[in-house]
Amino acid sequence: SKMTGIGDQEFSSSVAYVAAKNTKVQQPHLVLYEDVMRDQLHASKHVFKYVGVKVKEGDNFFNFTKQTRLHGDDICEYDDVNCTDWKMKLEKDYPCLLKQLDSNSTVAWSVPIESTADKTKLSIQGDCHRLQNLDTTNHTDRRYEELYLHRSWYY
Repeated sequence: SKMTGIGDQEFSSSVAYVAAKNTKVQQPHLVLYEDVMRDQLHASKHVFKYVGVKVKEGDNFFNFTKQTRLHGDDICEYDDVNCTDWKMKLEKDYPCLLKQLDSNSTVAWSVPIESTADKTKLSIQGDCHRLQNLDTTNHTDRRYEELYLHRSWYY
């Protein structure tokens, strides 16, 4: 499956963020599952840089990851899944889930945000945007807030 619901991931990431912020040591660093699945060595460089460890070229922080992909094939490839109907239903009420269904599994997405005239909230029915890949040139850190900010707020 390419889709995730709002729940465990958002709860655990918010708890980790609060814990990191309470240490007052440095800004929390964010490396996502999709970053690791896209390029383990590049994601490793980000982690090593963040913790201040000098390593040899090619050292891989994630080399003990036994499984390279948690999800199987594209969900639409299964005989018992009718993606045409599914996409029509998602298109009407779940724009973020539709984007995730139609994307590559190494693409990271923001948390779905639903905006109305008077408030903005996390919602499975909200829209989301593709997060930029980790910077390969300058090794700029990914900001945790990118998960929750609406794209127009920081681009």
